[in-house]
Amino acid sequence: ENLFDFLPEGKRVSVLKVMTDLQTKMAEALAGGGRPDPRIIAKAQKEMEQAVKQMLTPAEALDFDLRMSMTANSLRTQIAGFDPSEEEFLKVFQLRKPFDDEFSPMLRANETEADRRRREEAEKQLKEQIKQSLGPQRYAEYERAQDYSYQQIYSSVKSAELGTAAANQVYEMKKLADEQARKIRSDRTMTAEQRTSTLNAIRQETEKSLQGVLGEKGWEQYNRPMNTRWLNNMTPAPRPAPTNP
Repeated sequence: ENLFDFLPEGKRVSVLKVMTDLQTKMAEALAGGGRPDPRIIAKAQKEMEQAVKQMLTPAEALDFDLRMSMTANSLRTQIAGFDPSEEEFLKVFQLRKPFDDEFSPMLRANETEADRRRREEAEKQLKEQIKQSLGPQRYAEYERAQDYSYQQIYSSVKSAELGTAAANQVYEMKKLADEQARKIRSDRTMTAEQRTSTLNAIRQETEKSLQGVLGEKGWEQYNRPMNTRWLNNMTPAPRPAPTNP
């Protein structure tokens, strides 16, 4: 299916021409070697979107954004496991798009301190708007889906052909184990040996529970160093004793 099948043929040809012109400009900017200036890329991208939308009706422009914009594409990759309805996706998209347009990730390397503070304040407002739009429970699930550790869990669970519910269970187990371990490490009434023993017990029980939820195939997919670093960090190997010179 062509990405622009929603457009009449005449508009489709015009849109493709504008986008091809942008690709040509990008190629020319990169031809000199070295690192391209992200400000130039962001400016060209913005000009392309403005030129395209001048040809489109509001409904067509929204369709274009939902198919081609950085916001829509990044949102799709960040909310695996959130499983939004069409209405929820549109709500979040329409709130995030103006923020992304003003505070493009491409420009963050060149931010001034004032720019950073302004972006962070706008981001707080954006999160509150999304929370109000989705409601507290769905917002919590939206936030969870953007947690890198959840994304790792979800990817492993999906590879093992398990559902979102299994990913959610594993994530909650991780949160609980991390919290238990944090409390043990900060408990100064325990000896070092008691802390180590208790942390080992938490790790063993957590690993057993994970295997119970994931099954053999799921545990095989998840039990990789990148995924289980948090388990290994729970009971790090003791430092070797210093040797006498």
